[in-house]
Amino acid sequence: MATAPDTVAALIGGGIPSVALLEDLAKKYKTVVPIYVVSGFIWEPAERFWLRRFHRQMKRRHNSIGEVIDISLPIKTIYRRGYWATDGGEVPGPYAADSLMELPGRNISLLSTAGIFCHVNGIKELAIGTPGDSPFADTTAEFYREFEELTKIGLRKKLKILTPLSSVKRPAIIKKGDDLPLDMTFSCINPQSNHHCGSCYKCQQRRRCFEEAKAKDNTEYHNVV
Repeated sequence: MATAPDTVAALIGGGIPSVALLEDLAKKYKTVVPIYVVSGFIWEPAERFWLRRFHRQMKRRHNSIGEVIDISLPIKTIYRRGYWATDGGEVPGPYAADSLMELPGRNISLLSTAGIFCHVNGIKELAIGTPGDSPFADTTAEFYREFEELTKIGLRKKLKILTPLSSVKRPAIIKKGDDLPLDMTFSCINPQSNHHCGSCYKCQQRRRCFEEAKAKDNTEYHNVV
C-alpha cells in the first residue's frame, strides 16, 4: 500500500465514537484508512453488519475515507473458557460495574495489530476513538504516550497515536454529530438478530447518553429495561 504523509489509519468499531472519529479525521487528512480488528467476540457479526452500513454513508460524505481493512487476531484462546465476551452466557447487565466490562489487554491487542499494519505500510499516525468518559486503564493519556514510546523501541520508528475524542464525553459526541449516521451505529454486547438487545450494559449506556444529550434515539431495542 503506497501512502502519503497526509495519510492516517483509524481503529474503528461499530459505535458512535467510530463515526465521530472518521468525521474528524476526514476533515484533516487526504486519506483515512479504517481498520477493524476481528477478534472473535460474540457481538462482532452484528457490529460488522452495522459498520458496513455507516461506513458507506461516511464514504459518501468524504472521498478521503477508504475501504475498511479487516485484520484477524483471534483472542478466544487467550481468554478463559466460558468467558462471556467470547463464549456467550451472562453478559454484564444494564447496571453492572464498569470493571465487569473491561476486556483485559483490549487496546494493547488493537494498537499492536494496527500498529504493525501501519509500520509495514508506511503510515505514521494511528487514531483511536476513545471518548473522554472511558473508565478503563488502557484508555488513558499515559497509556497512549507509553505505547508510542514502545513502538519507537520495538519498530525502530515512532508511531504517533492520536486520540482526538479523548476530551469529549459520549453525550457531547452525540450532540456534535447530530448530522452523522448515528442511527446506523451499534453498541450492544448481546445482539439479537443484528439488533440491540436493550438490556445489557452497553445498551443502557447508549440510551443514557442520548438522554443526556437531549437527542432523539432512533435505535431499535429488542427489549427495554
